[in-house]
Amino acid sequence: MTPSYVMLKCPDGKNIITSYNNLLSLSEFIEFFSIKVENCKIDDVENVVELEEIASIFCDSNYVKNSKNLTEETTDLSDKNMTKDKSSRYIRNKIKETILEKKEISFSQICKMFSNFNYSIPGLNNNFKLARQELESDGYNCVRLKRGVYRLEGR
Repeated sequence: MTPSYVMLKCPDGKNIITSYNNLLSLSEFIEFFSIKVENCKIDDVENVVELEEIASIFCDSNYVKNSKNLTEETTDLSDKNMTKDKSSRYIRNKIKETILEKKEISFSQICKMFSNFNYSIPGLNNNFKLARQELESDGYNCVRLKRGVYRLEGR
């Protein structure tokens, strides 16, 4: 059973309670800042932090640690649910590998490759754009052949 809420335990001692549904959006944030993710049950839903507020809370040195209204039943979710396979970095790397291997890629191929990751079309499109930009910064030239289809040319 999927938990409703999770607690983000930051290295500086802040405990941020948010919805389980926000984990995919926070995957790079959690990985980069070495944040521990735990399942939690709460008594007071008012302590739940929305996705938009998490960055400002993380940067606020005066944020009050949020641990008082929790029951003691917490379990570590990092191994179960926060796999690297679902992060944007993983998607960009896979896109770059595919372009380097096949020399040509279409956006529809990317959508098929990552259909089980539950990413939105704009999210995949953004990762596709970022992967092309990273390749171009490495000296490759990504040429648009037609709508959604790109070819890699020389280095």
